[in-house]
Amino acid sequence: MAKRKKIFAAVIALAIAFALLFSALFIVTQADHSCTESCCRICQQINTCLEQMSNITAASSSVPLAAILAFALVLVFGSDKNVFGTNTLIKLKVKLSN
Repeated sequence: MAKRKKIFAAVIALAIAFALLFSALFIVTQADHSCTESCCRICQQINTCLEQMSNITAASSSVPLAAILAFALVLVFGSDKNVFGTNTLIKLKVKLSN
């Protein structure tokens, strides 16, 4: 059950990252399009992408995105691993006899 939650969290985080990436790529590729109408579909789509990016990243800050990706990496690769190498006397099986 916990593994399913980890996979689901990773999939959600990747979906959000891909949405941001492809929105940015669309804006970059269509930035210099020839707009001839007052209600251009490309301009409307660019505005939609900008709104989506600002909603996801909380006012164009990349900190929430980095937090989401870091949380997903912790979920996928596991947080039970010994990251900082905290060795105690009990873990090292040191016998304290005088």
